[in-house]
Amino acid sequence: MRRIRTARWLVVGALIFATACNKSGDKIRRIAQGDKLAEEGKISQALVEYGAAVRLDDRDAQARLKLGRTYLRLGDVARAMQQLVRASDLTPEDNALQLEAARALLAAGRFEDSRTRAEAVIKRDPKNADAYVVRATATAGLKDVDGAISSLEDAVKLDPSSADASVRLATLEAAEGRYSEAEAGFKQAVSVNPKLVSARLALVNYYALTGRQKEAIDTLVEGVNADPSNAPLNRALAALYLNSRRAKDAEEPLKRLADGSKDPQARLTLADYYIAQKRQGEAFEILQALSKDDKAKTPARVRLAALEYERGRRAEAYKVIDGILAEQPQNAQVRVVKGTWLSNERKFDAAMTEAEAAVAADAKSADAQLLLGSVALARHDVERATKAYTEALRLRPGSAQARVAIAELTAARGKVSESVELARQAITRDPSSGAARLVLARGLLAQGSTEEAERTLQPVLDAAPNLAPVLTLSGQIHRKAGRLAEAQKAFTRALENDPRSVEALTSLVNLELGQKRRDAAIAAVNTQIAKAPDSAGLQLIAGRTFAVTGDLARSEAALRKAIELDPSLLEAYHVLGQVFVRAKKLDQAVRAYQDRLTERPSDVAALTMIGMIQIVEGKQNEARSNFEKVLSIDPRAAVAANNLAYMDAEAGTNLDVALNRAQTAKAALPDEPDVNDTLGWIYVKRGLPALAISPIQQAIEKRPNEPVYHYHLGVAHAKAGDKDGARSALTRALSLSPSFPQAPDAKRALDALGQ
Repeated sequence: MRRIRTARWLVVGALIFATACNKSGDKIRRIAQGDKLAEEGKISQALVEYGAAVRLDDRDAQARLKLGRTYLRLGDVARAMQQLVRASDLTPEDNALQLEAARALLAAGRFEDSRTRAEAVIKRDPKNADAYVVRATATAGLKDVDGAISSLEDAVKLDPSSADASVRLATLEAAEGRYSEAEAGFKQAVSVNPKLVSARLALVNYYALTGRQKEAIDTLVEGVNADPSNAPLNRALAALYLNSRRAKDAEEPLKRLADGSKDPQARLTLADYYIAQKRQGEAFEILQALSKDDKAKTPARVRLAALEYERGRRAEAYKVIDGILAEQPQNAQVRVVKGTWLSNERKFDAAMTEAEAAVAADAKSADAQLLLGSVALARHDVERATKAYTEALRLRPGSAQARVAIAELTAARGKVSESVELARQAITRDPSSGAARLVLARGLLAQGSTEEAERTLQPVLDAAPNLAPVLTLSGQIHRKAGRLAEAQKAFTRALENDPRSVEALTSLVNLELGQKRRDAAIAAVNTQIAKAPDSAGLQLIAGRTFAVTGDLARSEAALRKAIELDPSLLEAYHVLGQVFVRAKKLDQAVRAYQDRLTERPSDVAALTMIGMIQIVEGKQNEARSNFEKVLSIDPRAAVAANNLAYMDAEAGTNLDVALNRAQTAKAALPDEPDVNDTLGWIYVKRGLPALAISPIQQAIEKRPNEPVYHYHLGVAHAKAGDKDGARSALTRALSLSPSFPQAPDAKRALDALGQ
């Protein structure tokens, strides 16, 4: 029996030995296959083979090392770190592997563990310069800059030829303000290894950050001359030329990039350069070739479409874009391009469709959110615009466009200080942003900081001396500073460059009237109306100017024209109504509009104007009937919607319908004070006084001397339990006009508050 047992044990032992041999052989084959796949660039497949090898022998340090490095190539830092640390634990005396694990720990943010491993290597090998570099990096991560600098100084002493150590040391010294030492360190790194791209780029960045553009360019040119096909150096040189306004010099490095790279992106970049330089023929040639490359055909076709659009061949451009979208309906970026074109053509409903589709396709696309914000703003949907721009800024924190848009929207709500801070942040991120400087300068002017506003605007004025908004703001600053002649010149130049600028003409007319130069004000209006007779905004200014100067007939004609051009221009109705009252011709005006309705029964402007006159005459029911007719023709007619909503608020009836109508008016006319007051008053009537305060305050910010607004604000504060706020607002209302229509109600409300 013992012989049998012995024989059986021999058999089992042989089986175990054979199995071990098979596993070992399989592991070796897996590693070899992984190496082959990795060499061929098939990283994911290599990962599978190395993983299988580790499962066959979890104590094989080399298998784990290869698995960790593969994870690193795939960008999976956490798993890479786990495998490299385990590999180093299996071979604790292998200093190179210990440092590789320490670097992986650095990448994972585990600075203390990284430093501990580096110090263990230094203890075993005090002359290992790489270990000092790793320890320094970990020490810096632990916020011990002095300790990091000391460790890097040790590394440089041990190995003066270590460009990496010199660059890291110089970078920390620059951060500490030790500029002469930093510069010497960057230069040493380049001198010890002139072909090390990272060292040369570090020196270039240092020069660029310290404003030494010429030295930065010279350093790159030296590197490119030594290695003409080096992609990072050519890319950096082209960028530096472009940032230094030496666009022509950027062509050569961009061409070298395109010629020396298999990546089609390099040729797309060259095409973009030619497009920016208005060299469409050369761009077209590159893009035509790329449109046949599977890796680049979509961006190439989009650019080709953009070239067609720029040439005025819109039908052809849209055909290309729609063709791409037929193939790739979820391509958010292409939808952004189409939406931007539609928005530029003021086709805002169609643009909104594309913007919403782009966001639906990729909610994380900052470009899609920026388009959504701009289109929402164009449609006067301030709330949605603010939400979209805020999301764009979250997705792209460096977006000056989003930050500036939010700053402008904030300023429009009267929050000047908040707007100024947002604009400052935008300029910090992008000092060249003219839009940010405009917003900041406007905010500073509103705060009374005239000198700082002027300093802020000057770089924009230097860069764009003929841009109407810039000239207008410059004129406003001059006027605030008392330099009236300079202000007049600035406003006049603004109008020469943009004859349709409502802001510039308003500023010029106010300047002339303020100096009691009525003839000059009228001449300015006549000049601009002759240049742009189809501008509703300019016609409104003309109507107001003629009314102020006593020419009621011309005022009426201009205001009628303004309303004809833009039936939603609420202020034009108000001014025209005042003109009719002053001219004592309400009945005549009604007959004239009724005659017009005989010819055109669906004339929204005529129906609205009759309703406005009927309100003045106290004919509330007739006015309501006309406004309801307007909404049956155009449900989004803001003036009629606002007036009906206010009538219902005053009567305390149909408040849900009234709220919907007020919101319709708010969407179309977000900054109109009457609209904001109506919305707030409806909230008061619905028992939501806390919601009423903000829109009524917005109305007061635009028209601070309107007693009715202050009365409404007082009632809102009282119902919200804020007696002090209520008392202040009601007192202000009565001080502005002791006899305004709601004055008796204001006095009773004030008496009810007591002392």
